[in-house]
Amino acid sequence: MIFQVVNFAEVVLNLVERNDEYILAKADLERAIKLVEELEQMLEDLQSAKEEYENNLQEKQEEYEKAIEEMKAQYENMTAVNLRTIFKLARFHEKSGPVKYFPRVREPEILV
Repeated sequence: MIFQVVNFAEVVLNLVERNDEYILAKADLERAIKLVEELEQMLEDLQSAKEEYENNLQEKQEEYEKAIEEMKAQYENMTAVNLRTIFKLARFHEKSGPVKYFPRVREPEILV
């Protein structure tokens, strides 16, 4: 009978020890599940930030290209206005001889 009581006590202690291991394993599993959920949320946030960045980059590129086109149009308009002005001045000064509208530019010196 003593042998059976000792055996029973060992089984109960073993079960208690296994129960503690089970509780720890369950807590570890819950912690791991929480970490996985947090990582999934972080991935979703990263993906949305990436998409927002790409959209913002595309908008900025379109704004830049539009600004370039506007500058080209302004340049062409300024050039046309300047040419008309030069032509009018040339006609006005025809009697007084040729007029230099573009001063001669010195060639840059090459330093060796």
